[in-house]
Amino acid sequence: MLELINWASAVKEEDENESDDKPADKCVLVWLGCVAKSSVNKFTVHECMTDAAARKIFVDAGVGRYWELAVDFSDDQT
Repeated sequence: MLELINWASAVKEEDENESDDKPADKCVLVWLGCVAKSSVNKFTVHECMTDAAARKIFVDAGVGRYWELAVDFSDDQT
């Protein structure tokens, strides 16, 4: 994900017309390690309008901890 998507150019045209106080899209590595068993069998895209909806996608997939890691991440940790 860090190299496959050009996050700077992934902004939709409608977003370009909005105010500049919205943070730029970016992708940051928040966890690196090994797991005993893979939790991801396929990759799908979900458009979630709220944090709660996004969290539910992760929890339903059995990887709620990944959502928590992403939410708790701070750029200050790098």
